[in-house]
Amino acid sequence: GNLRYSHRLRERAAMGILFGKKRKRGEDDQGTKNEHKITDKDKAVLDLKRQKIKMKNYKSRINAMLNKEVKMAKQLIKQKKKKKALLVLKKKKYLETLVVRTDKALLNVEKLVDSIEYASMQKQIFDAMKAGNECLQQINSEISVEEVEKLMEDTEEAIAYQDQVSNVLAGSLSNEDVSDVNEELAQLEKEDA
Repeated sequence: GNLRYSHRLRERAAMGILFGKKRKRGEDDQGTKNEHKITDKDKAVLDLKRQKIKMKNYKSRINAMLNKEVKMAKQLIKQKKKKKALLVLKKKKYLETLVVRTDKALLNVEKLVDSIEYASMQKQIFDAMKAGNECLQQINSEISVEEVEKLMEDTEEAIAYQDQVSNVLAGSLSNEDVSDVNEELAQLEKEDA
């Protein structure tokens, strides 16, 4: 069962190596180039995270040693070897101080990683705001106050002209025509509803 399955996996892997599409360095699965560059910030964060993992492993080893020391001290007390038990408990106390120091160092590393990531986010926000401000200044430079005032005057003139046309048309229609227009409007409103 398991032997045949692992044999099939090896065959498939070998076929992938032999017949698979060969990728160039820096390309993804679709053969397009990756433009992601590792920055100094990325390296620093990665180094800090690696150090954090090492510190956690170190702390785990110390905690395992602490458990052994407690068991050994209990055994030595049962064997009436008080001096050796005292020595083991002193070693245990020293190991506990190492755990406390390691915890403080871990906290400092985590704070540093968070600070780097937060500073990076602030830089991105700053860059986005700077680009937005430059875009707004460019748009504002394309529109002058005089052009806006002229546009507003032209718009007012066009509205006044339209009002004059409406008044002329309203004056030339008879009461019957106005009534017909109002009925037609009411009919259109009914059809729309």
